[in-house]
Amino acid sequence: MVMGFFDKLKRAILGGKEKAERAVDDTADKTKRAVDDTADKTKRAADDVGEKTKRAADDVGEKTKRAADKADNAVDDASDELK
Repeated sequence: MVMGFFDKLKRAILGGKEKAERAVDDTADKTKRAVDDTADKTKRAADDVGEKTKRAADDVGEKTKRAADKADNAVDDASDELK
């Protein structure tokens, strides 16, 4: 009778240990997937920001070039009028 009690206690402890180990493994897997997903989303967001920044810089460069061309033309026109 005492042995049966200890056997049941032993199985309960070992069963609880196995359940705890599975829970830890499951949590570790879910955490890894969540970290990987977050890393992917962060990379995509960074790539998107980088592309938008490049387009904005290109746009500013083009507008600056056009403004400089207009200024040059205005100077040329004013110079022609003074001759």
